[in-house]
Formats: sequence, structure tokens, C-alpha cells
Amino acid sequence: MEVHEDEGVSVSLLNPTSGESVVIALGAGGRTDSIRLLTPHAPHVLVDVLDSTGRFPGSLLAPWPNRIDEGTYVFESKTYSVPINEPDRNTSLHGLMYDRPVAKVGHEVNSTKAEVTLEYNFDGKDSGYPFLVSVHIIYRLFADYKGMECEIQAINMSDVSAPFAFGWHPYFRLSADGKLSPDHSLNDLLIRVEQGERLAVNDRLIPTGLEPFSGLDDVAMGTTEYDTGFKLRADVSTGGKYIETHLRNTKENLDLVMWQDRDKFPYLQIYTPPTRHCIAIEPMSHATNCFKDTVLHPAPAVLTPGGASQFKGSFGVRLV
Repeated sequence: MEVHEDEGVSVSLLNPTSGESVVIALGAGGRTDSIRLLTPHAPHVLVDVLDSTGRFPGSLLAPWPNRIDEGTYVFESKTYSVPINEPDRNTSLHGLMYDRPVAKVGHEVNSTKAEVTLEYNFDGKDSGYPFLVSVHIIYRLFADYKGMECEIQAINMSDVSAPFAFGWHPYFRLSADGKLSPDHSLNDLLIRVEQGERLAVNDRLIPTGLEPFSGLDDVAMGTTEYDTGFKLRADVSTGGKYIETHLRNTKENLDLVMWQDRDKFPYLQIYTPPTRHCIAIEPMSHATNCFKDTVLHPAPAVLTPGGASQFKGSFGVRLV
């Protein structure tokens, strides 16, 4: 197992035996640019499961995922305004970190994994998020077909409390040749999502309520369009430690699992772009508009001052 760095540009986790790799962009918030995984069953096939052509491809979303309605929120009786970057819907989308450089602060290599630790520090200079929050991003590529993991740790070094939420925005494609085509269409893939609740939204995709959701059990994508959020079971005692969402290509015997810690990432967003060449399956710690609407959905994590508490959770992807 190996870690290679193109200083200031990218860092790669490599398994030279299997050819598996993860490529991470240092200049763009630690986003994942490529994930190449080997199928665990013979004949072994190396599959590049990420697509990098959509909006926010592979981006890490902090200190909030998805949207803040009108770009304003109230936290501990103070009103804050963040930049509107989705003007057609008048929202602030996907946080502040996705286009900022992160620093590599450590790595570890052994026979079972290659690991790299990245760091981004909110320095208090964002008027809409004037908090000193340090985010550590730990990527791991495992041997023996165990895939990739990303662990997030956030600590508040301010002298006041700080809100925090997180998400990941990968676009997946699932074919041995690395692309979807008329012969390998998104429409032919099967998807499995556990039961929970669906977020009803208005015409600007801001949640307005929750609806029962019975789940999807290897249902063909067909022509169904998604830009849909789900609240899944957060109780580990009843649901198990992880939420697992499956995407299957039965023509090529490929099965991708997107997993997320149930207690820290109980929300999921699924999005199909108009081109239908890929699908976004996004783990989120909190729902869309969580900074603003704390009645409909749980408020963001509150990080206490001086590093006394932290947010810590993981998600990842593997082929089975």
C-alpha cells in the first residue's frame, strides 16, 4: 500500500498489487477525483466508480450540506448571512469548503491500508460563519476488497459554540469500461435504499415536511428522476451500525455499496442529472436547510467551545 503526493495539487492512495486507487484534490476542499476498486469475484475487474463531470463532483460539504434557504440562519439568537451561490433558487449551496485548499498533515501505510489525513481550518473570517472550526479528513484505502473510507472529525476552537454539519457529493457510474452508454444505461441499474422518510420539498427544493418511505429493494432506475432527500433510521440498536445503499449493474455483475455511519450520517440525498450518465448518492449528517429550519429537522451539531466536543463520523464505498 502506498501514498503519493503531487505537492499542493493532489494526493493518491494506491494498492500497487490490485491497481486500486483513490485520488484526492488538495486544492478543492479534499474532494475525491477518482476511486478505482477491484471487484471481489472472478474475473476480477478494476472499476472507476466515480464520475467527475457533474456539479460539485466528489466534493466534501462543510460546514453544511445542501441548501440554506435565502442564505440566512439564526444560531444562539444571532443572525448570520452566507453567500448565495444558487441564485435561481436564492439559496446557499453546499457550504464553504468545497473550493478551498486543504493541507496534508499526515499519512500511514501498512499491509492492510493506505491512509492520509487532511486538514482545513475555518479561521473565523467568513462573516456568515465566524467560528474557529478545525476539520480533519482521513481517507483510507483498504486491501482485500474492503474499499475506501472517509472519516470526518471537526473540533471547535472558538470561545463560543459553533454549528456544524457535513456531507459528501459523489457521482457514481457503474460499468467495467468506466462509462454508461446505451448498452449500459443508468436506466438499467438497480437501486436499494432502506425504508425511512422522504423529505417533501417546495419548488426551490427546500424541505416542507416528511412523508413515509417504504424503501427501494433492487428497483430498476428506469426513467425515474431524483433530486430527493431521505431521513433514515438513526437508531443503531434497531438498524445496525451502518446505512447501506446499493447500486447494481446486473449485466456486468457489479454491485456498489455506499455506506455511512447510521448515528452520524442518517440522511441521504439521491440526484440523477439530466444526462443520466451517473447518479449522486450523498451521505449527509443533517437535512437540507438544517441551519435554518430546526423545527422540521434536527438542528446541526453544536460544537462546544475550546475543543471540548467534536463531530466524528465516517462513510465509504466498496464493491461486493
